[in-house]
Amino acid sequence: MKLFSTTNPANQFSAQPVRAEIMARADGKSLVMLNGRPVEVDGNLENNASLAGKLAERGINLESAESSFSVPTRKLLAEAGVEQNQNNRQLLDSLREFGIPLSSENIRKAVAIASAIPGFDLNKVNLSTVALLLLKRLPVQSAALVKKYLSGKLSFAQILGQPDSKLSALFRQNWNLGNVLEKLQQLLNQRESAESFLTSSENEGLEEMLSSLQLQELLSEQAQGSRENRVYFQWPVFWSGQELPDTLEGEAFFQENEEDKQGFCLRMLVSPPALGQIEVAMNSLEKRLWVHFGVQPESLDSIKSIFEVIRTKLLDSDFVEVRLTAGVIRKLEGFFLEKTEPKSDLKSEKRIDLKV
Repeated sequence: MKLFSTTNPANQFSAQPVRAEIMARADGKSLVMLNGRPVEVDGNLENNASLAGKLAERGINLESAESSFSVPTRKLLAEAGVEQNQNNRQLLDSLREFGIPLSSENIRKAVAIASAIPGFDLNKVNLSTVALLLLKRLPVQSAALVKKYLSGKLSFAQILGQPDSKLSALFRQNWNLGNVLEKLQQLLNQRESAESFLTSSENEGLEEMLSSLQLQELLSEQAQGSRENRVYFQWPVFWSGQELPDTLEGEAFFQENEEDKQGFCLRMLVSPPALGQIEVAMNSLEKRLWVHFGVQPESLDSIKSIFEVIRTKLLDSDFVEVRLTAGVIRKLEGFFLEKTEPKSDLKSEKRIDLKV
């Protein structure tokens, strides 16, 4: 069995349980999402049971959230040494919803994170914040930034929502990344000076832009040991005829040393107005590339109709083999959080109030 990535994925995932989903199968290979990262696996895998066996051969522990649905919440909390109360029960149910393995360690961490967030209550954003902090192993000090992101305040439609602002004009007129960052630095310097020309509303947009850059730095990771570089990025996309920009989100994994530059893994999420939400997963090794499009059911034919054009362009870009596939998009709750459907009703958790 082979796992195709830029380094051995067993080094990436062996120390932790992973979530996995088979996204596509073609030509004797399967494209799998391991903890949100596209990895190519030898073999046409039909289900996650067969995938679990394949991963186990490489020392990777696939722990499905589905198995924890059959364990009563009360028992899980007791094993974790956590207080039996409504807040902790709902917090645990949220971990189930996002497919986080319900180990005692994860449950204790979730409760600790929730207690450390000022003014924490059981709303959707707070629960999702706890889930994302756990999934990405982020420090609890970053909870406010993550919460702002999950609240939608860091979308570029929100940041650049005033078409007449200087910040919006900056991105519309300077598509080159270097130019935008240089201009942005100038705005920051002017904001800090006494001659600041930005209005209060533009200052607000600039603060959110800074938060977006902080989030990108927080979710990016420099390579250490056998691991790869991980880069998370956000960028505005101005679709034709649309007043507000879309937010392109992506996460890439790649080697740093030129001699080890075998390939890369990349996932992106974007929402063209004519096609709806699209997730693009790429895996490349030794100049062989697999690109999978997760799209809305009604957009499948439209995406497949441009495959030949895309394939020609990619082959012209020095790839020796290009595989393109498309399927229905996963059930995503934003870029990082994927919803998991409960598989059983926990009858042991139900109480009967019988009066005679």
